[in-house]
Amino acid sequence: MIKLDIGCRTQRPDVIGIDPYLVPSGGVKAALDVGLPFKDNSVDVIYAYHVLEHAPDLVKAMEELWRVCKQGSLVYVRVPHASSSYVTWVDPTHRRGLTIETFAAFTIYERARFDLDYARLRFITRSAGAEPSPVRRLLGDVLEALANHNRAAQYRCERWWGPWVGFDEAFIILRAMKEWPPPGHRRSVAEARRALALAREQRLAAQGALPPYSRQGMA
Repeated sequence: MIKLDIGCRTQRPDVIGIDPYLVPSGGVKAALDVGLPFKDNSVDVIYAYHVLEHAPDLVKAMEELWRVCKQGSLVYVRVPHASSSYVTWVDPTHRRGLTIETFAAFTIYERARFDLDYARLRFITRSAGAEPSPVRRLLGDVLEALANHNRAAQYRCERWWGPWVGFDEAFIILRAMKEWPPPGHRRSVAEARRALALAREQRLAAQGALPPYSRQGMA
């Protein structure tokens, strides 16, 4: 099983570290924007912790991740959330903040199609600095519970009230979709159209026009 750690941030012993500058023993010096030295459909798991905010071209970076992934491979992502201008821009090498909806857009992008397996908004990133105060921890627990109740709640948070409080980070798990429909889920044209209609209904639900939609594993 091939596991990549883009940016070498996980400190896991079972991964191949990837970085354009400093790599651990057994790692590979490479970068997403110039291409990873791995064959198509060869990688099982990818960790990309605080990497994509640095990418010169986000879409190209996602295409490169998708290229090396096998069907169903998981990509674990941590990024600064766009609701916090401080976290997004405190590092001068950052090019963008991102949202859950940013990654949801790739569910329909044929050159880098990923299913959104899991998503969570984090109010506090403990690894970013000193241990937060008890009051801030309590506030974070409350805000995270509200924001992550389901995907509709996450949408409302990102769209409306999240920028008022500023969430530090988004944690995302993506599943590479190389075959569409996925194996074991053959669909007719009519079924595919129904799936698109369902996606539209989910968007309306997130906007409050329909009963809220909760995806398994994300409530």
